[in-house]
Amino acid sequence: MRSLVVASGFSRTVLDEWRRDYPDVADELDRYDDLTIFELPTSHWLHLTKPNELARAILDAV
Repeated sequence: MRSLVVASGFSRTVLDEWRRDYPDVADELDRYDDLTIFELPTSHWLHLTKPNELARAILDAV
């Protein structure tokens, strides 16, 4: 199943560390065979601050 994580408040590196250090919390991500992690460092409100980039990430993922 294709899945998308839009990482707006953390990097892929940090997400990978969380997946390694907290496997019981992040194990759901390991269930996806086609996982895209898109970094869009806005921390919040990315639909307002980076709408074009967010739209592109979503469209590319589907």
